[in-house]
Amino acid sequence: MKNFFCSLLLLAGLSGTAAAQAPAAALAATDTVALKAYTGRYKMKSDFFDVLLVRLENGKLVGEAVGQGSGGLVPDATTPDLFLVPEHSGSVKFERDATGKVIGLTLTIQGQPMAGVREDQP
Repeated sequence: MKNFFCSLLLLAGLSGTAAAQAPAAALAATDTVALKAYTGRYKMKSDFFDVLLVRLENGKLVGEAVGQGSGGLVPDATTPDLFLVPEHSGSVKFERDATGKVIGLTLTIQGQPMAGVREDQP
């Protein structure tokens, strides 16, 4: 009986590990050329900070709230233009215009949405 519970706990731990690795695998599979479409400077409509910088570091997207810190952006496996911010319990949903250019974003941290407009266009 003890072995059964140990096996059950081991399986639960392995499935949790696989789920935690899934976003990392999605990030690794994402083309860095496609990720460049998101990089830039976004003017935020927020009382907390004015600018969110999005850049590529070692093939991964990083968002930096100027004056507040930074965090990795992990692509959501099911929703285009949606990235998770695990370090801050949040997400970033990028917005595109009719031609497909990224023109803005909505950063949601702890349930609080903050809109941003792209200041630089590639």
